Amino acid sequence: MARPPRPVRTRPLLPPADGLHPDNPHRGRYDFPALLRVSPELARFLQPHPIEGDTIDFARPDAVLALNRALLLHHYGLSHWELPPGALCPPIPGRADYLHHLSTLLKSSPSAATPITALDIGTGASAIYALIGAKHFGFHFLASDTDVEALEFAQRNVSLNKLDELVSVVSVPSSTDLQRCIAETLLPAFETDRNGKNMSVLSLSEHFRAHLLTLDDPESWTAA
Repeated sequence: MARPPRPVRTRPLLPPADGLHPDNPHRGRYDFPALLRVSPELARFLQPHPIEGDTIDFARPDAVLALNRALLLHHYGLSHWELPPGALCPPIPGRADYLHHLSTLLKSSPSAATPITALDIGTGASAIYALIGAKHFGFHFLASDTDVEALEFAQRNVSLNKLDELVSVVSVPSSTDLQRCIAETLLPAFETDRNGKNMSVLSLSEHFRAHLLTLDDPESWTAA
């Protein structure tokens, strides 16, 4: 005989996590009651936290995917997020924190143009930087990758969240020559001022390091 589903508990949340940007909405513990209001399907993955409240089994990919979908919908109004089997399912709080710090950096940088155009190298199927960056910060994104399947999912995630005006998904050839990749493949994908006076590019590498590129200064087009 099947056991009845465990009622969702609403215990007090644990103290906020340390080390995140002060504007990051994920600084506190996961607010499962709020997440369940926008994503009821998350309820089947909840289990008691060993200290207090609830949690999920982070070793279960389906549970992590459900949590991420709830977070994206609750905090950013992103209603569609699909990944192919085996794809990286990035933790939302950490990726959002990266963007918050970059936004702070860009606001203080005299070389940063407005609006910001960000170059996401290796966007993956999740296109997570582009989705949050466009939706929450209003950045324009050029999301690039070499993987055809990943780009198909990335494009659907962008289009179904109605972010096509802010995010362009671009296929690039496999290459370690960043300067050539930007000059020959990525820049032509945008209608931009080729003198680079009205555009700042934020390069996101596969190691999640970043730097500002000045488009009229090819010497700055090197990996961070």
